[in-house]
Amino acid sequence: MSYAEHVDEKTGASLQPMLFSKHGEAARRERVERIIASTMTFPMEKILKRYQRDLDLPWDVVLEHEREIKRYLALKVINEDKIIRMEGAVDELWHTFLMFTHEYHKFSLLVAGDYIHHTPAAEGEDPDRGREHYRNFWDGYLAVFGEEPPAHLWPRPMAADTSAGASSCLARDSVIG
Repeated sequence: MSYAEHVDEKTGASLQPMLFSKHGEAARRERVERIIASTMTFPMEKILKRYQRDLDLPWDVVLEHEREIKRYLALKVINEDKIIRMEGAVDELWHTFLMFTHEYHKFSLLVAGDYIHHTPAAEGEDPDRGREHYRNFWDGYLAVFGEEPPAHLWPRPMAADTSAGASSCLARDSVIG
């Protein structure tokens, strides 16, 4: 389609928003599906074995944590314009993943096209902002995966209290590009 075909002949107004609104949603859905597929199929066997050994967890728990860290990281990439906070046990798997720098870098490039940063919450951070950022995670999880995060791994948003010393990490500037 040429530039002239993007302009209404009578008014001279751009047809671009009208043209791309339908296609934009389809492209967004395709992007989300690609991110989820590449995230969920990334092999983490070596990382998971280390995680299991270090935390002495049953294998079924390790696999559940794998699913949830992958979902969290997918949400970080999908919602790159929002700060997303992590609360709960799954953060320890992210820390283990980070120790495997080659694998983590490869994962980041595959899923996000650049490095996905891990940013711990700052000391003295405003708890209301922290709750808002965790709510971003919760809302994104519901929207993308069509279900609530497992309550035994992800505290409910109203119960998330980042001042109590729970593991809390942000997805701020998660992808540099």
